[in-house]
Amino acid sequence: MNHVDFLLCVRFSKLPLEEQLEIKRLGPHRPEDFVLIQYGDMVTRTFKKDWFEKKKWLTASTTKSALFCFPCLLFGGLDSVWASIGFKDIKHLSERTAKHESSSSHLRCAMKLGLLGLTPVQPRINDADRLAIEEHNTLTEENRTIQDDLLDCMYEVYREEVDKQLQQTQFVGVQVHEITHMSCNPQMAIVLRYVVDNTVTERFLELIEVTDKTAFGLSAAIQQVLEPLRLTEKLISQSYDGAAMLRDGEGSVQTLMSIRYPNSVFVHCYAHQLNVTLQQVCASRIRELKVFFADLTSFATFFSSPARAAALMQVSYNNIQRPRWNFQSRTINAVWDSQDAILECLDCIRTQPGWDIATVSEAYGLSMHLKEPKFLQLLHFFAEVMPEVDVLQNILQNREIDDSVVRCAVENFIANVKEVRGRADVIAGDGEAKRRKTTDNTAEVMKEACDNMIAQVEDRFSNSDYLVAAQLVDCSLFPKFAASFPAAQLSCAIKLWPSPLRNKDKLQSELNILYQHNQLYAGKSALALFQTIRETGLQEILSETCILLNIFLATPMVSPEPDRNHSAMERINVFARKTLGKERLNALCMLSNENQFIQGKVDFNRKVMDKFAPANNHQVSFLFK
Repeated sequence: MNHVDFLLCVRFSKLPLEEQLEIKRLGPHRPEDFVLIQYGDMVTRTFKKDWFEKKKWLTASTTKSALFCFPCLLFGGLDSVWASIGFKDIKHLSERTAKHESSSSHLRCAMKLGLLGLTPVQPRINDADRLAIEEHNTLTEENRTIQDDLLDCMYEVYREEVDKQLQQTQFVGVQVHEITHMSCNPQMAIVLRYVVDNTVTERFLELIEVTDKTAFGLSAAIQQVLEPLRLTEKLISQSYDGAAMLRDGEGSVQTLMSIRYPNSVFVHCYAHQLNVTLQQVCASRIRELKVFFADLTSFATFFSSPARAAALMQVSYNNIQRPRWNFQSRTINAVWDSQDAILECLDCIRTQPGWDIATVSEAYGLSMHLKEPKFLQLLHFFAEVMPEVDVLQNILQNREIDDSVVRCAVENFIANVKEVRGRADVIAGDGEAKRRKTTDNTAEVMKEACDNMIAQVEDRFSNSDYLVAAQLVDCSLFPKFAASFPAAQLSCAIKLWPSPLRNKDKLQSELNILYQHNQLYAGKSALALFQTIRETGLQEILSETCILLNIFLATPMVSPEPDRNHSAMERINVFARKTLGKERLNALCMLSNENQFIQGKVDFNRKVMDKFAPANNHQVSFLFK
């Protein structure tokens, strides 16, 4: 515990007090096998161990063949030679030790070590100090209350405007996503997607804490939020990430939601990337995989630094491509394919001068992951599974997809994952584990992960009619449809939304005409086509087509169209990691929307001030200038 190598890899101040006191009791480590030799032109110098008795603060590391100052090593002395790098110059040992022990940095560290564990003298605070502290606390609490009230007013104004927009819009899609803010409490974020003022809009609605994690509990909590909005007929799509999409004995969340909202079709949302969703499912249901993905993410965090990434490229002699350290399947592949180069890089960071203590400590932790059999086994497993997920994701984004292609892609995915599942014992080294008479359950974890991924994909894509129906509004396919009308795609759309699309004959006639007029749709997206129809005053002539476009624009399905980028869910996740409270998150997510809101900033500020000022009796107009 008092060895130099251990103290270099941990932060002494972060250790429990019991461990700190034990290290102080043990004192500086003086290894018996420590050897330090300095070769010169005329003479060879060897470190004499009696120096340990001369300088009680001296300690040494056999792996680094260097001397260190024990107090400075513990408390981060300013002299990096004695605190982190190590001293090796025997020739000048006498003068350098004398200089170091006279330095103010060493003296401060030695004082801290000497006083460690002693009961501090309680400060005597006079009455004036006490009154000042009490007054400060009172003002702080008052300011905090004002801030909370202000955020509440902002959110209230925002919700009023959202309610007004929902009354004007024709259809609404709902997205549910699990997030974790700084308090580490998992919550469900609800986002609504709809068309307003000829523009697709995604609005954050509310955060909900769900205590009942069953499918019935989740659906009931979501319905409780949506019920006041009166969206029974307007809600035409629902989508969930892996954590929110559950199935139990009572059915699935989407099935229970469809009972209350009969027009809502479950779709795989573009904001829920399939590989991330499947990882989320595995991590939320299998404890070992939650730990694995957390450890894996630390590699991406560590090598996000340009200096560390450059060190990795230098060690690999540019024989590997620079990994893209964003977690998709790329991080798994980067760590699996480059693990030898990563290990060599981490070892260089730990042994070469120039790196700070925190980096050295992190490098040690990562190197331990790459030497842990279970981590490597799971890394190997996901390196084989995640490419299958990427293949399926790419197929689902094909513009000319049909039901048979989806079924074939899903069947191939399931077959390939089952094949990997069959090799789980081999990947986990099950035979070797039995010879060691261990109880390693890695193979069972892999099999369970495969079962969860297969079940999730089957639930998400068992009905792919919405992907086929979406081709009806894909402008790139209109020239093809002009020659041969997409009757199968129209049938899928009518099957999914029979109530909104009740006039099938008129819709078919309108589409037939639309496909022939390339000046309307040439080079456009579905949103641009919708805007063109409105701008040219053709919305009454193409009324059923506008309904169809409205449905698909409000449906956050997987699509290659550019207008489906920058989802509200991404912004919510960013703010959740940086904010503390629900009210602050509500306000920040609302204000982060890239579109203008409530007729501009001035009007919004005025409405907030009108709500806030009378209730709090404060002059707050300066806040909104």
